Amino acid sequence: FSRQIDFGHYSDAEMVTIVRNHAVKAGYECAPHTLAALEQLFAGVPRDRTFGNGRFARQTLEGMITRQAGRLSRLDVADLSELSLLLPEDIAADRSGSPV
Repeated sequence: FSRQIDFGHYSDAEMVTIVRNHAVKAGYECAPHTLAALEQLFAGVPRDRTFGNGRFARQTLEGMITRQAGRLSRLDVADLSELSLLLPEDIAADRSGSPV
């Protein structure tokens, strides 16, 4: 393409909103303390040229859903409300802030 458009990075709060909105659309809910943990995660992420804003938010949610499934699979009996609730322990990141 002959033109390049540079978009500014989302704020930490905006990234949390993106994750929360995508979670709701997928049938999940983030506990209030999960939202705080997400904001802390995003605050530690370097916003260099390669940072992908919405892509990073989506990948974070996808990882959370995967970890939540693993967490619930280790429970004897999962309360139905737990099946859609994402907790802080469902968030994991390596040292660069990238979701793992």
